[in-house]
Amino acid sequence: MLTSFFHLFFLLTCSFPAEPYHLPLRRAFKSALGSNSLRSSSDELFGGDTVPDDGVLIHSPTSQSAESSVALRVLTTSAAHSPSNIPTTLIDTSLSGWGSGVHPTTFLCLSYLASLTPSPSFKKLTDYGCGSGVLGISAKHLGLGPKLQVIGVDIESEALEATRTNWDEHNFPSEQESLELFHAREVLPGYPISDQDLLLANILIGALCRPSMVAVLVSALKIPDESGENGGLICFSGIRPDEKESLQEAYGKYIAFDDSQYVALSASDTPGSLQNYGFDVGDWCRVVGRRTVGKDFSSDMSEAAVQ
Repeated sequence: MLTSFFHLFFLLTCSFPAEPYHLPLRRAFKSALGSNSLRSSSDELFGGDTVPDDGVLIHSPTSQSAESSVALRVLTTSAAHSPSNIPTTLIDTSLSGWGSGVHPTTFLCLSYLASLTPSPSFKKLTDYGCGSGVLGISAKHLGLGPKLQVIGVDIESEALEATRTNWDEHNFPSEQESLELFHAREVLPGYPISDQDLLLANILIGALCRPSMVAVLVSALKIPDESGENGGLICFSGIRPDEKESLQEAYGKYIAFDDSQYVALSASDTPGSLQNYGFDVGDWCRVVGRRTVGKDFSSDMSEAAVQ
């Protein structure tokens, strides 16, 4: 019986990233294991992320030298670390919110943030499926915008609490203190989230392609100007390479995709991933696009919101 549980967990984990929508599944299996004799091994299996001793290092693609190529480092709050000129995001991996950079999907999002050129035009960012808060916190450390406002959304209340706890760990200056958190059930198309310059959606393909989710994410993005340019950016992760076409089909009427930003990444090429999970969680990819004026946008969104 125990073998069957672990076999099923392995199969499901290869389809579910260790990000917020994965958490209820992990809890269910931990509860199902039941007896005290199993709890020590299950706690190890279902515990928080482990991070390499020197942290998860995110490199800048525009750097001219290896010495200065590290744009960001992610460390656990329990790790011993000396002062550094490298912006450092601290994450308490004992909390329920997931995301430290050791999963390929999180690493892909962090790498995308590091590739962006800081600009005053980046004023609002939403992390939909915020987990530990690692992406929003890292965006602040990378200085994407001098007055960047961050919104975190998650289906797990514990993840929202983890995001707040991890955010507070960084003691951002009061004038930069701008974090709002919403449970997913509070979010409707265009309310309370809209006019976002950048939205990160590190969630699974099944959730991403639901018409109601399409309505929420697209309507959250900044509307393009009269020329159809400068709409809000969206970065999708949590998807497999063979799911890219399904994603683009679901969003293609409203999002212009940037093929130059497409990246696929395997767990074996993600620092710390195999050590953390104990097995290969497979290949994942990142898809980036920008909101355009979609045909019949208003009527489409009204219909999609109830599906």
